[in-house]
Amino acid sequence: MTDEPVTLAEVKTHLRLELTETADDDHLGILILAARRAIEKRTGRIVVGDAAAVGGDDVRLVSVSILMLVAAWYSNREAVVTSNAAPNEMPLAVEWLIAPLRRLIC
Repeated sequence: MTDEPVTLAEVKTHLRLELTETADDDHLGILILAARRAIEKRTGRIVVGDAAAVGGDDVRLVSVSILMLVAAWYSNREAVVTSNAAPNEMPLAVEWLIAPLRRLIC
């Protein structure tokens, strides 16, 4: 498995969950992977692995973005959100955090 920018323990701390093993651990692991991939797609930059194009402070931006995105998905587990937010959009705070990382894709 690829080393993600955030650990399961960091996500559980962010979500204020018990650090002991729970039934949600696998679900959270999938959300971490999905959040990283969504950020890679949105920014056009690889975050982990040999071809990683993110380092230093940018990794910290990605890490916070992953934490926020996982929290949003964990809180809203349904495919459709009934609030005013569009279900296919990233949270605005995440968009602002990753905006400086975006590469222009022509």
